Amino acid sequence: MQAWTFADTARQLHVSRQRVHQLVHRGRLATITIRGRRYITTDAIRAYQLLRRHGHRPIPTEATP
Repeated sequence: MQAWTFADTARQLHVSRQRVHQLVHRGRLATITIRGRRYITTDAIRAYQLLRRHGHRPIPTEATP
């Protein structure tokens, strides 16, 4: 598992560090704590990117017959 700082996450998402803090505060980006510092995992970044691509709507799934 790879963990990113808020600054690294901001660069990956092309947003400001303040925006990353907002997303964390609103529950849109999950964090982990390592030695008292908060980080964002690669999985959390990918999940947010999927949500953003789909306009924060549920991701479509295949219909079951």
